Amino acid sequence: MSVNFSLRKLRGIVFSAYEVLFTLFAIFYSKVVSRKTMSRNSNRLRVLQYSEAYTLGGVLKVVERLSMGLNKSSRPKIEQVLILIDRPEIKEYFKKVTQNNLTVVKTRYINLPSEYFKFKEFYHLKSLIQEDNFNIAHIHLYAPDSCRTAILAASMAGIRVITTEHNNSSKTSFRLNVLKRLNQHLIHKILAVSVAVRERLLQERGIDSTKIQYIPNGVNSTHYNKNNFSSSLMKDLKSNFVFNNNTLLIGMIGALHRNKGYNYFLAAAKSIIKKHPNTKFIFIGKGHYRKELEQITRDSGLARNVEFLGYITDVSAYYGIFDIFVLPSLVEGMPLCLLEAMAMGVPAVATAVDGNKELIVDSETGLLVPPKDVDALSVAIEYMIENPEKAKEMGNAGKKRIRDNYSLPKIIEQTIDVYLH
Repeated sequence: MSVNFSLRKLRGIVFSAYEVLFTLFAIFYSKVVSRKTMSRNSNRLRVLQYSEAYTLGGVLKVVERLSMGLNKSSRPKIEQVLILIDRPEIKEYFKKVTQNNLTVVKTRYINLPSEYFKFKEFYHLKSLIQEDNFNIAHIHLYAPDSCRTAILAASMAGIRVITTEHNNSSKTSFRLNVLKRLNQHLIHKILAVSVAVRERLLQERGIDSTKIQYIPNGVNSTHYNKNNFSSSLMKDLKSNFVFNNNTLLIGMIGALHRNKGYNYFLAAAKSIIKKHPNTKFIFIGKGHYRKELEQITRDSGLARNVEFLGYITDVSAYYGIFDIFVLPSLVEGMPLCLLEAMAMGVPAVATAVDGNKELIVDSETGLLVPPKDVDALSVAIEYMIENPEKAKEMGNAGKKRIRDNYSLPKIIEQTIDVYLH
C-alpha cells in the first residue's frame, strides 16, 4: 500500500468524521432554533430548486419542467430561483428555456462542490439561501451521495427542505449510509420518483417511511404528441437516416454512460441486421462512453447501420420517426426518455430494471428483457420488427398508460401539495 494511498484514506476518514459531527450539530441547531413558519393557506411561496447534476441529463430536465410548471401556479403563487452547476452547456440551455417560456425564473450558478464537506462551500450556499428569503429548498439528488452540503445549508438557514431522489444506484458505503440516516432529520419530505427508489431508501438506506412520498416523473402529453408534427416534417427528418422505403429506425435517447447498457445493445444489433439489414440504429445523447461505443460499432461492422447524433435540445420530433424505442439500461430511477417515447406511442423494448418495470407492463405496453441479456434483447427487438401490428397495439397501450398515470400537470399538483403541508 503506497504512502499516497494511505494519506488519501486518512484524509477521507478525517473529513468524513468532520461531516458527521457537523451534521449532528445541524440537527441539534435545527431543533432548537426556530424555523420559518408557513401557513398552509399561504398565497405566495419562494422556492429554491437546487441541483448538482453536471450534465444535461434527466435530472435537469425534471428540474426544468417542474420549475416551468410551478411558475404557472396560482395556488399559491410560486416565485423560484434555480441554483445549478456552472457549466457552459447548462447555462446556455436554461437561458434558452427561460427565454422560450417567457418566465421570470431566476438562475444562479455555483461550482461543483467538493467530494467532502467544506465549511467555505457550506457558508457560501447558506448565504445565497438567506439572501433570497426562501420558504422551501427543493433539492434534487442526481446520485445517492450528492447535495449533502446543500441540505445542511438550507436546514441551517431555517427553511423547509424537500429532496427528490432521482437515482436508484446501489452505490453504498458505511459513510454514505450514516450520512443518509442523519440527513433525514434535516429533511421535511423525501420524494421518490419510483417505487424501486422508495424501497431502496427504506431497505438499504434505513430511511423512516413517514419521510418518503412517491411522486413519479411526468410528461406533458400535449407536447409529446405525433399530431404536433406535420407529415412533411416527419418525412424530411426521416429521410436523413433511411436507406430506402423499407428502412426501420430504432432509437435510443440518453446519456452515453456505461450504466445505460448500450454495449449490450450493439451486440444485439449485430445479430438483428443479419435478418433485417435495412434497420438503422440511432443514438441521441452525449457522454464519456461515446468514443468506446463508436469503436465497438466499427469493430462489429455496424458503421452503416448505426449513427450517433450527439445531444439534441428538443428530441420530441425524433420520437415521431422511430419505429421502435430501446432502453437497455442496467439501472434506472424513472427514465424520462421512456416516458416520452411511450407518450408518443412508440413501441418500446426495455430492460426489466427498477423504473422501467413500473412503466412497461410486459407484452401489453411494451417488452421487458433481463439486463445484459444480448439474446433476449435481440429476440424482443426482432419480435417488434416482425409483428408490426402487435407492436403498434403495445405502443398505443403504452401511450394510454402514460397519459393516465404520468401526466406532468398532475405531478406538479402533487408537488405543490407537499410544499403546502
